[in-house]
Amino acid sequence: MEPRAFGTRVGKFSIGPVPGDEEHLLTFGSFGKAPGQFMWPTGIALDEDENVYVTDEWLNRVSVFDKKGILLSTWDSPGSGDGELNRISGITIDDNGNVYLVDSLNHRVQKFISDG
Repeated sequence: MEPRAFGTRVGKFSIGPVPGDEEHLLTFGSFGKAPGQFMWPTGIALDEDENVYVTDEWLNRVSVFDKKGILLSTWDSPGSGDGELNRISGITIDDNGNVYLVDSLNHRVQKFISDG
């Protein structure tokens, strides 16, 4: 059974100093398997250029968007070998631009350069 289409997009907001002072800036991504779409988005991180990295646990994929929501790249390689992913969930990016992914069903954290 495939996941359902709930919450399968990314929203960008500006949050002001006063409660209620929020502004919706843009929404990107949608439900599906095509590049730029998500089935089961589980993690999100920003790099120093404000590029948005979104992990998809169902597709074993990382999608990278620029700050305007334009898809820059996707990278995936399902499996259990080095560089392969099985149900990625968490993501973080260090000060050097290295991407760390929680590779859940392989019981490990993997380190990648920013382009996968």
